[in-house]
Amino acid sequence: MPQSVPASRQVTKGGHPLANSSVLQTYDIHTDNHISRQALARTNATTLRVSPEGSQITAPDVTHLSVSQDGKWMATIDDWYPYPQDVQALELNGEKSSNAVRETFLKLWRWDNSSGLWELAARIDAPHFSEYNPVPVLDLASRPRSHDFATIGCDMVLRVWCPSTRHHNGLGTGSEAPLRETWKCRNTIDMNGYVIGHNPGECSAASINFSEDGSVLAVCPQSASSNTGLAVLIDTQSYEVRHSRTGLYSGELYGAKFLGCHLIIASKESVSIWNTVDDIVRTVNLAEANSSFATGSQLLAVNPKSQTFALATQHLENEAAKKKSRKSAFYAMFLTLVNPIRWPYNFSLV
Repeated sequence: MPQSVPASRQVTKGGHPLANSSVLQTYDIHTDNHISRQALARTNATTLRVSPEGSQITAPDVTHLSVSQDGKWMATIDDWYPYPQDVQALELNGEKSSNAVRETFLKLWRWDNSSGLWELAARIDAPHFSEYNPVPVLDLASRPRSHDFATIGCDMVLRVWCPSTRHHNGLGTGSEAPLRETWKCRNTIDMNGYVIGHNPGECSAASINFSEDGSVLAVCPQSASSNTGLAVLIDTQSYEVRHSRTGLYSGELYGAKFLGCHLIIASKESVSIWNTVDDIVRTVNLAEANSSFATGSQLLAVNPKSQTFALATQHLENEAAKKKSRKSAFYAMFLTLVNPIRWPYNFSLV
């Protein structure tokens, strides 16, 4: 099971650890053994990680990672931008902006059986952008039963990326001619018009997820200026919007995943289960269920085989204590779709 883990730990001036998440570790969960480790973005190979001005020299962060269902392709997003004080000499229209030199890459990796590592096949610079600068990518998802990947950025534009094959130049076009796989943006959907009261460029969060058969793509965009609890369903054959509904969730959006015909949406205040066939929504108030889930961000996972899903959150114990003596714990909540009326809550400390 591939997992992005910190390559090292740095310490900032405030004494807080700074994780470098630009390295991928492959780990066998059955044998409990480490398999391999490789860099997905440029790394700091030197032990000198402080600039002459005293600020940390940081490597890009791999913010998103998704693997195709057959395990042959992997897509990653790595993002890097300098500290504001490092770009004080750069002024655009009288305003200093670190986004002017921001580096955001969508990378496509092919699995190499011979080496047991991922081989970089393509790099797309600034997959999402504003008029002048690249903008952050908010989510990445792989489409089941295909090698397509979808991304959505702060521009609130949905893009679908797919591979295409072509022959090497000058090497013929016969059956023996070598083929080269390239990647392109096949579809683009502007979601700005679907959010009421939204100002372009103010998308604060978004979550995208394909249905289990890959026929539907759900998009949950959230604007900094308007939070309507919106979810949009897109037909992946034509990539046209088929249905949308507001008021599905409240609070900061954390993630959305399909579980059969149900779309599970986790936010800071609630978890909502939307039956996309019958258009019925059931909502669990997390603050009422357990106060731990109302204090921090959640991680959402689904299990199609058991028709269950789980939420996990990090909870700080003894918040009144000093930072060095604080302890954090992870709480998990498991819910099932079997019983349509009562929710069997099961809280466990992990």
